[in-house]
Amino acid sequence: ATACGTSAPSGAGTFTFLPLPTVTGLAPAHGSVAGGSTVTLTGSGFTTVTAVDFGGVAATGVTIVSDQELTASVPADPVTAGGTLNVTVTATCATAATADATSCGTNVVVPADQFVYYPTTAQIVTRTLEPGWNTLSIPFPLAQGDQSLDAILGVSPGAPSPVLAAYAFFNGHWQPVPAAGERDFGGDGEPGGALQPMVGLFVMIGGSQPVTATMIPAGVPTGSVGTPSSPNTPPTLPLTRGWNLAGPSAPLGSEPYSDFLAGVETGTVPILIDPNGTDVPVVQPQGDTADSVQNGFAYWIYASQGDQSLVGQILTGPVAGSGGNGFGRGR
Repeated sequence: ATACGTSAPSGAGTFTFLPLPTVTGLAPAHGSVAGGSTVTLTGSGFTTVTAVDFGGVAATGVTIVSDQELTASVPADPVTAGGTLNVTVTATCATAATADATSCGTNVVVPADQFVYYPTTAQIVTRTLEPGWNTLSIPFPLAQGDQSLDAILGVSPGAPSPVLAAYAFFNGHWQPVPAAGERDFGGDGEPGGALQPMVGLFVMIGGSQPVTATMIPAGVPTGSVGTPSSPNTPPTLPLTRGWNLAGPSAPLGSEPYSDFLAGVETGTVPILIDPNGTDVPVVQPQGDTADSVQNGFAYWIYASQGDQSLVGQILTGPVAGSGGNGFGRGR
């Protein structure tokens, strides 16, 4: 024997137990079965993360932004039919080369780390919003639990919102729409009035980069593998006498003006104004099949009488709202 007893405590004899990394959010938390999109993960202990897996399949392009944030490119869905998988991150434990490690091992899976793959035929509508004022409308009831503007824009909890202001024109009055909350316009206590199908909004986006609103119909499964189904009934939107701000619910992404006015008595909508783009055309919509309206956009409709409703359509195919520059920059 060369020693006897217990050593005295010293810095050299200290062993540190590091916590597991955590994943508290994904933005966006959904994507195509084809993969390829970029997802931002928030959580803790990301400093020495070396692997990100979607249901056991490795992601590529992992970039550590900070100890609380990283980005990764989503791999193709291993199930190939759509469904929900857990996302895990694995951090390298501290060594001489990774002495700054803040975690060690693989996170415990929780609902916040779930990613939903949608079949490529899912009826997801996207709408690119440029800096400045844009119009926006929701074509159908949404699948997202949080149906706020920030939710469809993929804003992570606690992150700054790109929305500087948002308004809906409802019952002849401008109504502010909070970016991170839901507004009840009906007065019945039910949330989500601002984002109800076909209600038109004006949204001002700050910064210098465009953002994308992703709208997923309620018929698409969010918790199990399966084929997306359409909402059972088409949405409707009551018109009041005078000006109304509304958007379409078109099965193929766009539809003629005359189809947009389905359910409205002929001749009672003499004027439709398209405020999207660089010019503002005034349309005589009755019987017009040459021009069309697009999902995700909003239009001014003048009704000479009330007590009638726009009627949307049941969505039965892949749709995608085109980009466009909305109402223009900073008007």
